Amino acid sequence: MDWLRLYAEFASDPKVQMMSEAMQRRLIMLFCLQCSNGIETFHETERDAAIAFAMRISEEEVAQTKALFLRKGFIKSDWTLCNWSKRQYASDSSTARVRAHREKKKQAADKEKDDETLHDRSSNAPEQNRTEVNPSPSFANAQEGAPPIAAKQKRKTQTFASWLDELKTTGEKAISEYAPVWRYAEKVKLPADWIQLAWLRFKQRYQRDEKAAKKRYADWRRVFLNAVEGNWLRLWCWSERDQAFRLSTTGMQADAEFREAA
Repeated sequence: MDWLRLYAEFASDPKVQMMSEAMQRRLIMLFCLQCSNGIETFHETERDAAIAFAMRISEEEVAQTKALFLRKGFIKSDWTLCNWSKRQYASDSSTARVRAHREKKKQAADKEKDDETLHDRSSNAPEQNRTEVNPSPSFANAQEGAPPIAAKQKRKTQTFASWLDELKTTGEKAISEYAPVWRYAEKVKLPADWIQLAWLRFKQRYQRDEKAAKKRYADWRRVFLNAVEGNWLRLWCWSERDQAFRLSTTGMQADAEFREAA
């Protein structure tokens, strides 16, 4: 699990304490997003909306937040935090620590294996000469003409249009049976109709937009889930008054457009 450094000066830093508690909370949430590499994973053109969604605030509020944080020098124009590498050292990353730990264990195991091999060769050589040595499984397979074990193949990437054509051939449903997106919708209380609306707008983007139509992914369902979780399409926003999501202006326009087309 990723973790971040929160220095005690946060409680006394005038730049922080002159802000409202709501703004202080949003700054902490940005720390969390930056720590988990969440900010960079949001599309740059959709980053404002994605961060508004993550913070459960409206687009107007996220614009005010960004302007304030820019004035105070907390963030850059792309929402990434200033001086993050000085605050959060590379060694703080659990991924980096685990990688280093595994590498150290691997080196120790390799050394131990080499020592055992050297010992076996020096002490058991005569015995090995008198004993039939069993061939390794891979060598045995080669002798018997068995096909080699296939290496794990990398999943192919394809355009959205190619993926839809593939679904027509196999008879699979695009998202109606994709459990992760429906579990997420239930978790955050997004109406099923909005997920369908998001799917229609998602299809429209990757079929009609020339640049988007050229994009290639291995798992288009996962891309759609990311779009829903990050609210890439800006179809809904959080209402503090209602303590629930509501359709944004963009969402209402899209809903009216598709209802009229139907």
